[in-house]
Amino acid sequence: MATIKKPRLMVLSLGGTWSARRDSNGTIVPGGPLGWFRPADLFTRAKVEDQLTDSRWSLPKEPLLFEEQLDRLCDPSGFGLLNIDSTDMAPVHWTQTAEFILQHGNDYDAWVVATGTDTMSSLAAALAFSLRRFGKPVVVTGAQKSRLVAGSDALFNLMNAMRVAAHLTTNDRGDVEPTLREVVVTFGSRIIRATRCRKFSEADLEAFATINAKDLGRIRLDVDIDKTMRLDVPEKGTKYWPKIGNPTKYDSQIGLLHLYPEMPESLLLTLGESCKAVVLAGFGAGNAPTRDAVSPVAPTIRTLTELGVPVLMTTQCVLGSAEFKRNRYKGSEEAQAGGCIILNDMLPDVAAVKARFVISNDFGCLNADGRVDRNRFHTLMIRPLAGEMTKNKE
Repeated sequence: MATIKKPRLMVLSLGGTWSARRDSNGTIVPGGPLGWFRPADLFTRAKVEDQLTDSRWSLPKEPLLFEEQLDRLCDPSGFGLLNIDSTDMAPVHWTQTAEFILQHGNDYDAWVVATGTDTMSSLAAALAFSLRRFGKPVVVTGAQKSRLVAGSDALFNLMNAMRVAAHLTTNDRGDVEPTLREVVVTFGSRIIRATRCRKFSEADLEAFATINAKDLGRIRLDVDIDKTMRLDVPEKGTKYWPKIGNPTKYDSQIGLLHLYPEMPESLLLTLGESCKAVVLAGFGAGNAPTRDAVSPVAPTIRTLTELGVPVLMTTQCVLGSAEFKRNRYKGSEEAQAGGCIILNDMLPDVAAVKARFVISNDFGCLNADGRVDRNRFHTLMIRPLAGEMTKNKE
């Protein structure tokens, strides 16, 4: 890699609260740019009436305040790929975003993806899997309040994301290169691995946290990145992930279900019959209602497994893992005996994203009849790819 003097940085806008406006009824609606824009234009104040009357993206009316600082940091460009509420973000948009980044990957040294917060962790995880061998920083961020309202965190988070993406370090060969070569989330002061990220607050400006791991770094007066925690870019395939390239498909339907007391068996069965696989968020360390319960789960897990629909177990606890051998509860033993795949400390929504990734792309998980090859699927799901889990202890 050649030495980089000033990173060419792309801000890719997907919509979400950070760029939202209010319509004439006072409803918050998407208000981001579509097509090319100048990132420096985001760092000026737009007139309040614009958010009420103008349904189009309009450039700010006042002089630029941060253009010089931005130009010293990087060579910025901006493109609005989508302009949607994050609750409308679907796997097809994960694919669209990943493919756009790959298509223009040689044109830029670093990327910032600005999106909504409600589904940000799923998007970030999908990009982490699809761009595992991309080898450049991709920083996902957003905001709790629109950039058009007082007290907004939008421009603070966006500028910090650009600082992280443009952060440079000198490698062992003496070349200057981006410090990060993976997908991360920055929000508030935290730098978070994309596959360990969870939104834990609807109202706090420090709304995201790293779960079951340490932060990759913090944003203070300077950007502080823990270089010992960075993921290396795989130069070639491994036994379990041979020549993965940059697959971007997420079109296989996956179910995600949090267990709750006396959940009807039919609910899991019906969900499983319409999906390629089901992720369960179990109680505690991956426990499920036993055969003695009013609504046992283990028999349905076995039924779905025999139908070619793998069932995976995570924990609905914020911290901890689904680990059956350490906690020999009857409920967990019955689930495992029924064929349940244990995902240790992988987050439930990340597990659902990874299951889509593994089944939808050409990893040999689908048999000729379209059903999932459980053994192959099991092997890939319990092997970490993008830092999403601690190695399974099975």
